[in-house]
Parts: sequence; C-alpha cells; structure tokens
Amino acid sequence: MTTGNSETLHRLLKKQTSDLHEKAHQIAYINSLLKNNIPLESYVGHLRAFAIIYGTLEHQISTTKHSEIKDFMEGYT
Repeated sequence: MTTGNSETLHRLLKKQTSDLHEKAHQIAYINSLLKNNIPLESYVGHLRAFAIIYGTLEHQISTTKHSEIKDFMEGYT
C-alpha cells in the first residue's frame, strides 16, 4: 500500500469512528484499560479476544473476491 493511501484511509477511518471512540471511552472497562488500571488477567483476555478478531479479519481480507479490496491491499503485507 502506498503511504498516501494509508494516510488517507487512516484519516477517513478516524473521522468516521470518532463518535464511537468517544462513546467507548465512557465505558468503565475501556476507561480503566486506557488508564492502565485493569488486572493483568483482564488485559491478557482482551489481547486474546482481539487476536481472534484480527485473525478472522485478515483471513477474510486475504480471501476476498472484491477487486477494489485486492487492489488496495496489494503490497500492504
């Protein structure tokens, strides 16, 4: 992926998700997580859950038949 595409995508995603991030920061768990104020076991569980989610997303992206996504992701890895 070229740097220009990456920066554009980053700005677009940030703009489109800013309201959701603000709402998420009001959730007690997320607020504590951001302040590094949760038990280690909770943090490990959080990372494990995200590993499953990201692994699934990466698989779906790698096997997509949508040419737009393939073109965008070309050279990203």
